[in-house]
Amino acid sequence: MTNRPIAIAAVLCALLAAAGPGAARQTAPRIIEITAERFEFWPSEINVAVGEAVELRIRSDDTTHGFRILGQGTN
Repeated sequence: MTNRPIAIAAVLCALLAAAGPGAARQTAPRIIEITAERFEFWPSEINVAVGEAVELRIRSDDTTHGFRILGQGTN
C-alpha cells in the first residue's frame, strides 16, 4: 500500500502527457478575499463568469460564520 501515491501520480502524469501540451496549461483561479464580521461579508456579493475558476479566501476575527453559494455546478 505504500506505493499507492506513487502509482496515482504516475497515472496522472501519463494522462496529462497523453492529452497534449496545451491540456496541462490552465489559468490560475481568480483569488477573492472576503472578510466576515458581525453577520456581514465584504464584499457582500460576488459575480463569477460561467466556467471561471475562483478561490475564496474567507477570514473572520470575531466568530464562526456560515455562507452559501447560489448557482448550478458549484463545487
